Amino acid sequence: MELSLEDYYKETDRVLRISKELLSLETGWEPISISSKTVKAYRRPAAAGLYIIKAEGEINRTPPEIVECLKDLDHKHLYDASFDKGHIVKLLADDIGIVYQRFKAIWPTSGRDFCLLQRKIDLEEGAIVAVAVSTQHPECPEVPECVRGVIHFGCHFMFPTGPNVTRMVYFLLLDVKGYIPAFVVNFTQSTQAMFVENLRIYLANNSN
Repeated sequence: MELSLEDYYKETDRVLRISKELLSLETGWEPISISSKTVKAYRRPAAAGLYIIKAEGEINRTPPEIVECLKDLDHKHLYDASFDKGHIVKLLADDIGIVYQRFKAIWPTSGRDFCLLQRKIDLEEGAIVAVAVSTQHPECPEVPECVRGVIHFGCHFMFPTGPNVTRMVYFLLLDVKGYIPAFVVNFTQSTQAMFVENLRIYLANNSN
């Protein structure tokens, strides 16, 4: 069933409220060891044995430039090795739409895919936040070769800190569903936590 545009906006507003609350939480985060000297990563327990992932660091691009990169699914595999493919299902308005994304299988599990509601929100003083949350849409059906995962919320906060510098704070609460061995869970969390670092390196090496 397709929701109204008003309902889609309300859902992304809800995700933004949750993520803003997480921004203010300074305690309760457990460090995650990742291969980066500049990006810090953490996790904190959530319901049902899941973890909220947080990663933060500086990227030498402006928030609008980073947003354009995040929108470009044709090149996402260049900074996210687990990404398989994706496309815009339906553009609901200039700042909000339905997006399909599929991720590669990690042996011995199946690949995962997601039907996401994504929105770009302009904040004060040039900051931007990109939010994502799982949704259902008739043009985004489940496929037999993948397990449909659930993103309870995903947020990329982008705060300009200089003429060409952005502080990114990334939050993700993900349920990949199905049976997942512990080593795959740990690998997935580390991969999620590396997102900001991998994006930073990609943009540093691609000036165009």
